[in-house]
Amino acid sequence: MNLFRRLSLVFLIIFAALPVRAEGPALWKMADEDTTIYLFGTLHLIKKGTNWVTPTLTDALGASNGLMLELAPDQIAAAGPLMATAGRLPEGETLRNAVGEGLYSDVMRVSRTLGLPDGAFDQARPWFTSMSLSVVTLVRAGYDPSSGADKSLADEATRRGMPVAGLETAAFQASLFGELTPEEERTLLLVTLRDLNDAEGYFARMEKAWATGDTVTLDEVLNESMAESPELADRILHDRNRTWAEALAGRMQRPGTIMVAVGAGHLVGKESLVELLQQKGFMVQRVQ
Repeated sequence: MNLFRRLSLVFLIIFAALPVRAEGPALWKMADEDTTIYLFGTLHLIKKGTNWVTPTLTDALGASNGLMLELAPDQIAAAGPLMATAGRLPEGETLRNAVGEGLYSDVMRVSRTLGLPDGAFDQARPWFTSMSLSVVTLVRAGYDPSSGADKSLADEATRRGMPVAGLETAAFQASLFGELTPEEERTLLLVTLRDLNDAEGYFARMEKAWATGDTVTLDEVLNESMAESPELADRILHDRNRTWAEALAGRMQRPGTIMVAVGAGHLVGKESLVELLQQKGFMVQRVQ
């Protein structure tokens, strides 16, 4: 990379980091002469009545020729059964044996608090237990999967006649968790249980940061706990970000405008999708 390009890249990174008036969830724009890609960070579950759709976001979607999510709608429908199958322990194994008596007792305590029957997760792998406890806790706290930003954007895109595609497949996401090491699974469950100790405060802080575009707090809430296990963070976040950055760099070679909407944790913090695209020399400017 020549000196001019290096200096230009430094300028673009600094420019993109300048404060933006917080009108709603963070939205970025990457553009050249004939291609524009909007990057929007989503929450998969949102409380009903949360006001997060802004004129800027609506205009960006309206200017787009297509929407790209983590999973296309048909893959979202397929994800549940695939995850449930991948999340079962092999015959003869139990969650208690997989994570140890202490951590299993914590799972039982949280399960009972949620009104779930004893033994509900006895045949579940730790990662599936972690995911299930998080979702049940969110739903009990009033967060609605049908109100998630991903689904809302997909519904609106479909209403407009726009194609909706996916960056990944349901099978890939199931294999992603299925290939976690026992220690990575245990760490994921441990971190989840710790965060659920103050679930109401944790999720309220997360949603407020997301809805107001506070990316610093959002990074703290979503990603900092993952720092305890760099290998897990790489597998679940950073490796996927690198793959997506390559795909979007390729998409920039074709004209047109699209919106890419992925989980908000992928767009904030170190090794985020935004940062990786900036490192490739693209101008990624925050517009909301």
